[in-house]
Amino acid sequence: DPAKLRREEREAKVDDALGRVRATKAANAAAAREAGLRKKRETTAPKAPVTEKIQKLMDLMNLKERGAITLNEYNKLKSELM
Repeated sequence: DPAKLRREEREAKVDDALGRVRATKAANAAAAREAGLRKKRETTAPKAPVTEKIQKLMDLMNLKERGAITLNEYNKLKSELM
């Protein structure tokens, strides 16, 4: 039946077009996601490893206990470290 064949061809063309649209949308979404992650990586400051932070905090506490820095200086430096 020619009408049935034409309808099947039309449906196949529509399916192909929808597939291309979906593929394009998926590619654009992936590119946007990657760009967002790249920007996030560039803008976030690298964090010091935990052990390094602990060591710096212990050094600060030692300085405070020895009286080398005041309590205000200690608190300010500690908040900057965290």
